[in-house]
Amino acid sequence: MHTKLTRRVMLGLALALALNEPVRFRTFYRSTVVLPWALTAVVVGVMWRWMLIPDIGIVNYMLAGLGINVSFFLSPAAAMATMILVEVWRSTGYGMILVLAGLLVMAAGIPLYWLARRNR
Repeated sequence: MHTKLTRRVMLGLALALALNEPVRFRTFYRSTVVLPWALTAVVVGVMWRWMLIPDIGIVNYMLAGLGINVSFFLSPAAAMATMILVEVWRSTGYGMILVLAGLLVMAAGIPLYWLARRNR
C-alpha cells in the first residue's frame, strides 16, 4: 500500500515538475499522462491483454524484432512484473494531478492559508 502510494507521488511529482514548465504542447502532454487514470480498469486490462498476446500483440512483435522472447502470461514472475508496470502506468496521472494542482495554486500567488481557511 505505502510503496504504491510512494511510486504514485514520486512519479507524479516528476511529471508535474516537468509539465509545469512552459513547453510546446503542454496541454496535450498533460492530457496524455492523465488519460490512463481516467480510463476504467476493465478498459486498461483489455487493452494491455491485446497488446501482450504472444502471437499478435504489438509488445511481443516489437520485442521479437529485438530478439527477445517473453511469455507475459505463462511465467508467474513476468506476469507479476507486467501487472505492476501496468498499474504504475495507469495510476501515475492521479499523482501528477495532485502535485500539479498544488504547483499551479502556488504559482498563481493565492495564499495557502486562505485556501485552508476556506475549506474548513
